[in-house]
Amino acid sequence: MYAKQYEITLPADYDMTIIRKRVADRGHLLADRAGLGLKAYLVRERGIGGSPVNQCVRPGPGRLPEGRTW
Repeated sequence: MYAKQYEITLPADYDMTIIRKRVADRGHLLADRAGLGLKAYLVRERGIGGSPVNQCVRPGPGRLPEGRTW
């Protein structure tokens, strides 16, 4: 398995409900993607749980393409 991670740091005053709504409305669109072993969207919100930033992280773990090795 391999993983890709896409971090997006947002402005300190960004309304994080926009991200939560986007994930709720569109997250299912990748559910049937071939080779995707797990899909998760992570949110860090400034001031909550010690987070210094607003951030959306979209990890995309999956299986290696056929025939590919490390």
